[in-house]
Amino acid sequence: RLGPDLGWAGLILLLPTVSAILCGLYAALGLKNRLPGWTTVLSLAGAFVTVCLLWTRIDPGQPVVIHLFDWLQFSWGEGGDFESLRANFALYVDDLTIFWMLFVTGLGTLIALYATEYMEEDRGKGYARFFGAMSIFLLAMACLVMGDNLVVLYLGWEGVGLASYLLIGYYFQKPSAVDAAKKAFIMNRIGDLGLAIAIWLTWWNFGTLEYDGI
Repeated sequence: RLGPDLGWAGLILLLPTVSAILCGLYAALGLKNRLPGWTTVLSLAGAFVTVCLLWTRIDPGQPVVIHLFDWLQFSWGEGGDFESLRANFALYVDDLTIFWMLFVTGLGTLIALYATEYMEEDRGKGYARFFGAMSIFLLAMACLVMGDNLVVLYLGWEGVGLASYLLIGYYFQKPSAVDAAKKAFIMNRIGDLGLAIAIWLTWWNFGTLEYDGI
């Protein structure tokens, strides 16, 4: 485990969050320029740089937990029947985590950069909405990959499902896009049920949802 000096790793999650909020603001203001696109590109590039810096600070083969803030903490029972459930908002970082986050943030930055031109005809229409959904997708992927526990993983899974629904159904005037988005939404709900049961069974058997404890 590393000390609080690595709290800045939370920027990997914070930057796409800020980008999604700003894109929502741009959409509300009806902006017709490329600001939503460049906001997303810069935020994802910043997340990529943060991942690269984190890569230089961890020792190979030595997983570390970076605590960001307290989140879910419950306890009940008495004496020998005492039970507890803890799921803080923290990052579990090892070699595989870094590898995937370099891929997620690096490729995500390139896709956003490409999309600033590809989505040119939609400026003033759904341009900000598209980049807002893309920011949500990258935020959710980061939670999915970097979460310290299965609850954060589930949160990331839900976010990926939401962003997929928004992106697949982007052209909501087209019946085919709406049908495809509905199919994706339904399949995600089926996956939600299976994953929720698996998380409960994991806690039932191991008494913890944290990867470090499991």
